[in-house]
Amino acid sequence: MKKLSFSGYGPEIDKNKEVILQSIGEYKKALKDCDEKIEKNPEDIDAWVNKGILLFLLEDYDNALMACDKALAINPEDAMAWNNKATVLNELERYDEALEAGNKAIGLIPGYADPWNNKGNALLHLEKYEEALTAFNKALEIDPQYADAWKNKGFALNFQGRHDEALRAFDMAIEIESEFEDMEK
Repeated sequence: MKKLSFSGYGPEIDKNKEVILQSIGEYKKALKDCDEKIEKNPEDIDAWVNKGILLFLLEDYDNALMACDKALAINPEDAMAWNNKATVLNELERYDEALEAGNKAIGLIPGYADPWNNKGNALLHLEKYEEALTAFNKALEIDPQYADAWKNKGFALNFQGRHDEALRAFDMAIEIESEFEDMEK
C-alpha cells in the first residue's frame, strides 16, 4: 500500500476537499480499506498514515492525530508520519508541538518540502515571521511549484510590512494554482 501525502494533492487541498476526496476514492471506502488492512496487520504503518490523512481531510483532527501517533509508535523514523502530525497539530493550533513534529520530519528527510512548510506555518502563528520566512523559502527551494508555500510566504512578508514582496508571493501562488487547475481540465 502506497502512503498518501498532503503534497500530492496540490493547491486544491485548501479550496475543495470534495475534489480531493474524489481523487482518492470514496472516503468511506478508503477508510474501510485502511481499517481492514489495520485489522489484518495492526503494524501496517502505511494504513495508519493513510487513515490519518483521510481523517484529517474529514476534519476529524483528534482521530487523525491518534492515527499519526499510532504510525509513529510503529516506526518513530517515518518522516511522512511526523510531517502529517505537524499538519494536524497546526490545525489544532498546537503550534509548539507542530514545530517539534515538523523539525523531526526535516531531520529525517531534509529535502522534503512539506515539513518545511509546516514548520513555517507553526512559526508564522507563533509570530516568528523571519524564521517562518526562512522555512517557507527552504520549502520553495526544494519545490518551487509549491503554491501553499508561496501563499504562506506572502503572509509572512505581509506581517513584516513587506507588502510589495507579499503581493509577488501571492501572485506566484495564484499562477501555480491556475496552472494546476488548467492541468485538471
